[in-house]
Amino acid sequence: MRPLVAAFAAKRSVIVFDQQGHGRTADTSRKMSYEQFGDDAAALLGALKVEHADVMGYSQGGGLALQLALHHPTLVNKLVVLSATYREDGWYPARSKALEGLNAKALAGSPFEGAFKKHTPDPRAFEAYVEKMKVLNINYPNIADAQRA
Repeated sequence: MRPLVAAFAAKRSVIVFDQQGHGRTADTSRKMSYEQFGDDAAALLGALKVEHADVMGYSQGGGLALQLALHHPTLVNKLVVLSATYREDGWYPARSKALEGLNAKALAGSPFEGAFKKHTPDPRAFEAYVEKMKVLNINYPNIADAQRA
């Protein structure tokens, strides 16, 4: 994401943050949900006294951006969503089957595991993270057509 951030930061203020249990942000006992991530982003913008922002999200961040815009529309000036869907049927059918078999062992030695452990070396934390991410994405939120106005 660094090249994207650098391109935007050349001309505007940019806020980049970790979601719960990602990067340098510790996990909590609460479950992960796209709705909660959107509420967390709204709380961060409030704490920073940002009244409205142009919001861009990629992949999981795109799902977060959609929830932020849906549940906190006054905070979002412009919305850009990349590589995310607004409902479950936007994914390839094979995605659901792949998620069912997802576990930390399947990701052992991957760049994904390496990036996580760079900031959180506890192997149990990675296992918990993968399980929460699996549940998060199995329960992908569906945005009704009427909500997309």
